[in-house]
Amino acid sequence: MNANEVIRVNKGTWDRIKVCLDFIYTGKADGLENGKYDLEDGIYIKVSDYDTKDEPKYETHDKYVDIQYIISGEEDIEVADVLDFTPNTEYNEVKDITFGTASGARKHMVPGTFCILLPEDAHAPGLTGKEKCHVKKAVFKVPV
Repeated sequence: MNANEVIRVNKGTWDRIKVCLDFIYTGKADGLENGKYDLEDGIYIKVSDYDTKDEPKYETHDKYVDIQYIISGEEDIEVADVLDFTPNTEYNEVKDITFGTASGARKHMVPGTFCILLPEDAHAPGLTGKEKCHVKKAVFKVPV
């Protein structure tokens, strides 16, 4: 399958991702307080703050794409192919999450950067990069 076929197959999902990116690019995400916000077409945003952690805790989602956007602070995120993911919990359908282990590539994220994570991407967010850090992040949940 080539990139054009992926876009055709998932056109509705890509249109919803664009809604989120427009929200980010206009600066609207930067001013949000912690909490949950409904956008449109089933999209919602969860804003939270936390301290980074040293050990990766991988997760996967079946029903949503994650767009993780750093508002303040810095963190690393690891991303691996879901085929290399070993679950260690049962899938929680209500929260759309499975936890487990994997070994993936690490990406350093700073304020203003985002990462789009498809259901095929196991990921471990919130990791300590250069040093421990307090992070504020908006996670856009986009239905597939």
